[in-house]
Amino acid sequence: MLLSYLSFFTFISCIALGLINLFLDSKAKLNRAFFLLSASSALWAFAYIFIFIADDKETIWLWYRISAPGGLFLLFSTFNFLYIFAGLKDNTRRFFSIIRILYFLFILYLIYVQATATLFVVDFVSTPYGNAGIINTSLPGYYLTNSAAMICLVSGGIFLFEGNKYNTSKRYRIQIKGLVLFMGVPIVLVALFNFILPAGNIIPFPFVGVVTLNFTVAGIFYLITRFKLLRVDYSLIKPEDLVSHLSDMIMILDMRLRIVTANRAAEALLSLEPKVLEGIFFPEIIHGDDGFKERIKRFVAGNEDSMDLRLAYRKGEDDSIVTDTYLSKIKDTLSDIVAILVISKEIRGRKEFQYAYGISDRELEILDLFLSGLSARETGEKLRISRRTVETHLTSIYNRTGINNKAGLFNLCAKFKLLP
Repeated sequence: MLLSYLSFFTFISCIALGLINLFLDSKAKLNRAFFLLSASSALWAFAYIFIFIADDKETIWLWYRISAPGGLFLLFSTFNFLYIFAGLKDNTRRFFSIIRILYFLFILYLIYVQATATLFVVDFVSTPYGNAGIINTSLPGYYLTNSAAMICLVSGGIFLFEGNKYNTSKRYRIQIKGLVLFMGVPIVLVALFNFILPAGNIIPFPFVGVVTLNFTVAGIFYLITRFKLLRVDYSLIKPEDLVSHLSDMIMILDMRLRIVTANRAAEALLSLEPKVLEGIFFPEIIHGDDGFKERIKRFVAGNEDSMDLRLAYRKGEDDSIVTDTYLSKIKDTLSDIVAILVISKEIRGRKEFQYAYGISDRELEILDLFLSGLSARETGEKLRISRRTVETHLTSIYNRTGINNKAGLFNLCAKFKLLP
């Protein structure tokens, strides 16, 4: 009776924690994977409520067949959870994505076998602790089920190893230790009570491994809610609410340099509809700076917490907005970088300068580099044009402004706030 009550508690806790976590963030892949894991655990535990206390074997077999999809699918959901957690890269990710599909089909096959015959349990006996299964180790299903468990165990170890190799995050290291504890201990207990003891005929003992799932589900739920399992809850970061009265463009980038959120000023200055910026790869909206992506990568990997630079944003097909931009790393309480804050202030006077002297965007771009101290040759190399083309544009600027020397051009640009 006690094991039946414990199974009921496992069922309730799995369902409750799975739904609560899904409610916290239904869009997060890891949260959905956890819900799949908790639902599989709940189905397995629910059937064992009745397996432990049923009086006749027909009822026991009925509930055992109901429990099988939950127990077997728990293997796949564990595999899937660790696959998503690891965040595998490139070829490793592609390889294991194929393995995941094949493993899913393998689990479905085992569920089919259990539904039409039996994998390894051939009978049930009554014990003082509850009904216990009798295992026939000569059946192919016994070895197939153990193979499925070993694939899950080995793959999970590979996922954690690969993820740890590419990720130096303190949060990630804490989570790996937590997953090893919260998933490793129940795996040992399930193997002991559901496979080793029954198969060795040491003593008929109930399959109590199911009740150890409380430890796993509660532990993973703690990791997700306490450490976010490598997620940043970007929905809590809303610069449009905090700084909506500012005219500066404010955006938050994730570690893949994709825009997570932006304030209304950014949308207005770039002439975009609300929410359009979300998900865009940030370097794609930068105009005329092919090296920006590498510069920001060096910034993320370096020791500096902030960086100032001048950026030109794309606006429509042919227009652009030149800004003084400030980048700052956002860190969590473990000092891990979780996001990049971007604050851009449009440089006033540029449009007026262009309008007053008929300066083109290309000429203004060359002028910016010229004013920063680059020679005609260096400017040409940066913009991938010839030195002669640069000199032609500079001559045009001198002619249009009516100035014939560099000092006069600097003084004029200072009036329009064009100096770097």
